[in-house]
Amino acid sequence: MVEEKHGISIFSWIFRLVKGVVIGTGFIIPGVSGGVFAAIFGVYKPMIHFFAHIRKDFLKNVKFFLPIGIGVLISMVLVSKVLGTFFESAEVPLVWFFIGCVLGTLPGLYQQAGEQGRQNKHIAITLVTIVWMYIFLYFMQGILKTVRIPT
Repeated sequence: MVEEKHGISIFSWIFRLVKGVVIGTGFIIPGVSGGVFAAIFGVYKPMIHFFAHIRKDFLKNVKFFLPIGIGVLISMVLVSKVLGTFFESAEVPLVWFFIGCVLGTLPGLYQQAGEQGRQNKHIAITLVTIVWMYIFLYFMQGILKTVRIPT
């Protein structure tokens, strides 16, 4: 259920629209997830609950999520045009921007992932995953260098 604290004020509506724009940007930027931004902004769980119980408080939930959806659509249109332009003129700085965006989401994810506490096994799983991904990407880089794609 949508939390009551958000109210129906114009400020709340605009704030949710801005959240939607940021979430939509996450859908466009490579390596960044709109779902991560939704989780950071606290709308992921209510959205999942809404879709799981679609008939419960339907109109109330639609009114709550409407500005977020509009923001996502606005962002996807505008950001894709801007990124297309930047890819043509400044590819390397744009790639570093993407890396910064990915790294910028890590503190929020770390905080949210630890809401129910952490155990040593969670840290071990994280480290094993990091090592495994590094090895995988290292070998993929070597494979991709040898493959020639016709243009």
